[in-house]
Amino acid sequence: MAFAALPNGARPTVPPTNLMRFAGELIDTETSLYHLRARQYDPGSGRFLSVDPLSPELVDPSASAYVSADNDPTAFIDPSGLWCHSVLHCLNAIGSFIERHPVTVGGCASASLFGYHASAQGSVGLTVGTRGSVGVTATLGGGFSATAGGPPEASITRGVQITNAPCVADLGGLFYDVGGSGGLDYAGSADYFTGKGAVMHGPVAGGTVGTGNGAGVEIHAGPTETGTESLGRSCK
Repeated sequence: MAFAALPNGARPTVPPTNLMRFAGELIDTETSLYHLRARQYDPGSGRFLSVDPLSPELVDPSASAYVSADNDPTAFIDPSGLWCHSVLHCLNAIGSFIERHPVTVGGCASASLFGYHASAQGSVGLTVGTRGSVGVTATLGGGFSATAGGPPEASITRGVQITNAPCVADLGGLFYDVGGSGGLDYAGSADYFTGKGAVMHGPVAGGTVGTGNGAGVEIHAGPTETGTESLGRSCK
C-alpha cells in the first residue's frame, strides 16, 4: 500500500481513498481535520485545536500546550493525550495537576445518635491539604433521620474524609450533609456534604467513609457547622 506525502500545511484536494493518515489516524474528509482521539489536528495550520489533557506546560511552563508525543510523532504515539516520556515527567505532571486541583484529606472520629425522625452527630478530625495546610476540624450537626425501626440508634465510627477545599480553613462554616450508617456490632458509614468555602468562598464538597460500632441502620440529612484551627499554611 502506497502513502502519498503532502507538503506541510497542504490539504487534500480530493477525498483520499485511504483515510488512515497522520500518525495512523483517521482524516475527516468534510473538515480536513485528523481525529487523533484526544484532539483534532488541522494540517492547514499544522496545529492541534486544543491542548493536551496532560499538557507539557504542567512540567515545563515554557513548552507549548499544543505539542503531541514530545514533538516526535514519527517515533511516539499519544492517542489518549496522557503520555509522559519518563517517570520524572509523570511525577512532575501529577504534582502540577494536584497543585492546580487541590484537595484536603483527613482522618476523623464521629459519634451519632439517631431517633425515629431526628438525628444529632459530631466529629473531630485532623486534615492535611495538598497545598501544605494542616489543621483540626470539629463538626456538629443534626436534622432529619429515618431508621429501620426499633429504639433510637447510635454509632461511633472512624474514617477518612476527602474534599475539594484548597485548604483546611475553607472547611469552616455551614454545610449540608446527607449520609447513612448500618450495622449491629460492626458498622459502616458514609456521608456527603456540600457548602461554600469560608475563606476562598468557592463551592466545597466532600465525603467521609468510616467503620466502627453501631446499633442499627439509618439515613440522615441536615445542616452542620464546622470550626477549624489551622496549624500550617493559610489558604492561597
